Amino acid sequence: MTSPDFRATTAAVFGVTGALVAAAFYGPIVFVSGHVTVIGLYVFLPGVAGAIAGFLGAPFLAPGRCKSAGSAALRGAAIAVGSFLVFAPLFAIGLKLTEPGWSSFVGLSALVVIFGLLAVGWLAAAAGAVAGWAIWRRTKDSPPA
Repeated sequence: MTSPDFRATTAAVFGVTGALVAAAFYGPIVFVSGHVTVIGLYVFLPGVAGAIAGFLGAPFLAPGRCKSAGSAALRGAAIAVGSFLVFAPLFAIGLKLTEPGWSSFVGLSALVVIFGLLAVGWLAAAAGAVAGWAIWRRTKDSPPA
């Protein structure tokens, strides 16, 4: 069982990482538009999805389970790529509420997962690997929970 503090820390790290990576990738387009809706969909929601995935994936990064930096990096990358499964329905709901022309919530979620992973999956995996490694580095000397 993972401590609530570790889960909260992992959620915060992956949430901030998701928001920063999205802001860096989409920033030139999103921030120029100045629309709060666009910033929410493309920067805020990836941060929320990263935080949820980090919270749910925290047991995989627990000090007792990760024995090496490489293992922590792979687990962090998996959590970050898995965050697309959280982000897709959030984005589909947000887009459907702000632009009422979209027909299928499920279809839009599937499109977001497929094309999102193709477009920025590598970036999410790399950022997640760094986040996983950073969490491991910070907690490697902690006793297993």
